[in-house]
Amino acid sequence: MTQPRKRRRATRLSDAPNYDRTADRPPFQSAFGPDGERAVPVDDEAAAAGEELTGEEFYRAQQPPHYGA
Repeated sequence: MTQPRKRRRATRLSDAPNYDRTADRPPFQSAFGPDGERAVPVDDEAAAAGEELTGEEFYRAQQPPHYGA
């Protein structure tokens, strides 16, 4: 099998190498955004009291209202 030959690439130097191009790019936005600082409440008291649904009761409570209609 022959190796692909290397091609010469023409590079054009900019007429304005020191031009400020920061306006051409959108500002950086974190993927986490403001949600990274959001507090999520956890109801540990219900879990400690044994009020969690289990088995079939849990899955029936999770069904959407239009299920089986």
